[in-house]
Amino acid sequence: MKRYLIEIIVILIISASYGFATYQRNFIWKNGLSLWSDVIRKSSDKARPYNNLGRACLSEKNFLQAIPFLKTALKHNPYFSEAHFNLGIAYQGLCQYDNAIAEYKKALHSTRQPYFAEIHNNLGVCYFNKGWIDMAVKEFKKAININPDFSDAIYNLRIALKHLKK
Repeated sequence: MKRYLIEIIVILIISASYGFATYQRNFIWKNGLSLWSDVIRKSSDKARPYNNLGRACLSEKNFLQAIPFLKTALKHNPYFSEAHFNLGIAYQGLCQYDNAIAEYKKALHSTRQPYFAEIHNNLGVCYFNKGWIDMAVKEFKKAININPDFSDAIYNLRIALKHLKK
């Protein structure tokens, strides 16, 4: 009976410790910026936390603020295609289309990239904004071939085709 009581007390102490740690963690998890900043403070040698902090900046349209985090992610892992994709979004948001195009092309080199349709669509938007309508049309079509229900790419293709007819 005494051993059983000790086991219960140990389990309660461990549970209380985890509960308190979870409670404390909730203060850090106010938003993506605070969460990923804390992760970086505790583990600054990995690419993913920097990418996720950059993505948190992008979600708040802080394109300029995202760039250093995404570049740091790529210093840790130059082949991290998601970081290239996010860096392309940051450059595109700043109308730096040549830089965005370069990053999107690097992101396409991954064989495990789940964002291929979005990358092709974003490349098309960059080409369109540079006045390269033929290239934009090709990219929008690639995006639609990957995801036939991708409404942004369908809309962008229609706009680009209208410009070709002018």
